[in-house]
Amino acid sequence: MWVGGASYSRESFVAEAKKIGVSKRVAAVPKDLVLGVSKVYLISDMNEQDKQNFKAEITRRDKLARQEAKKSGGKPTRAEFGPPPRGEAVIFGWFTVGSVIYVVPPETKIPEELAARGVVPYEYIEGQFGSMDERGCGSLKIDGLYLISEPDMDKVKDLASGAIVEASGLHILETPIKYTGKRFRGICEIAST
Repeated sequence: MWVGGASYSRESFVAEAKKIGVSKRVAAVPKDLVLGVSKVYLISDMNEQDKQNFKAEITRRDKLARQEAKKSGGKPTRAEFGPPPRGEAVIFGWFTVGSVIYVVPPETKIPEELAARGVVPYEYIEGQFGSMDERGCGSLKIDGLYLISEPDMDKVKDLASGAIVEASGLHILETPIKYTGKRFRGICEIAST
């Protein structure tokens, strides 16, 4: 699973995950997922310096796009510049999926097919944990399905409040592994060997 550079550098993701655990949004529950056993490997192409360079380049491109739009009377777009610069992609760590949550409004049941797969509901209540941009990627999203490293959201809340000092689910590779595949969104299943 990719850790996006728009919200995180590897360093900022690791710091957050150590503080409140890993939480990664997915479109569907991966097939063959076994809670407490299945691992999600984390890929990133941005360390802190790469992220700063990326943001500076996006700012530069936005400025140029606005200037061009002003001249031509069109809408600003940075698409003509090609992909922005990124660093080297590496697999830098992994987490074991401790729980899968489905974010719902208060007093809403989750779909039966999710419950049958072991997914548990998490009530999104404005002003409470999950709604206050606690993570670098923002608040939880209603109808969002999340793989989390901790066994349940109560432990995540305890981590966030400081009642527990460090999350247990993230494992950092001593030597990151170069990733040579294409960039992708979401989660990509691989065969274990």
